[in-house]
Amino acid sequence: MKIIFVKLMLLGSIALFAPSISNAQTKSRPEGGKGGPGVRTPDYTKLKTDLNLTDDQLAFIKEQDVQFKAKLDSLKSNTALTEEEKRAKMKKAFEDKDAGLKTVLSADQYAKLPKFGGDGNRGGGDRKKPEGGSKKTK
Repeated sequence: MKIIFVKLMLLGSIALFAPSISNAQTKSRPEGGKGGPGVRTPDYTKLKTDLNLTDDQLAFIKEQDVQFKAKLDSLKSNTALTEEEKRAKMKKAFEDKDAGLKTVLSADQYAKLPKFGGDGNRGGGDRKKPEGGSKKTK
């Protein structure tokens, strides 16, 4: 009798928790933003509001982003280049994009432009290492 009771309890708990386990396995996070995995798509509406951009400025920035992404994708997939050559060309692409932004934005708008990366760098370059070694402590 005890064995039957234990089996029924086990079967009941499996039946009770099976749907939640099934849902947890089938739910997945979306793959990146609109651009796919690893691609951060800028919030152009917020950018326009925060920087007080004109429609022409915003259109220029969007077009530059498309061209920049295409250039980086072609560099990443180019097997003829060494890693060092790719890095140099990517750095040049960042600098070209930055120079283009400076031509269309006012100095005030450019200063408010969100920085690329968390350390205030506008693209590539040497990253500062945290003090006290390479690992951060919490």
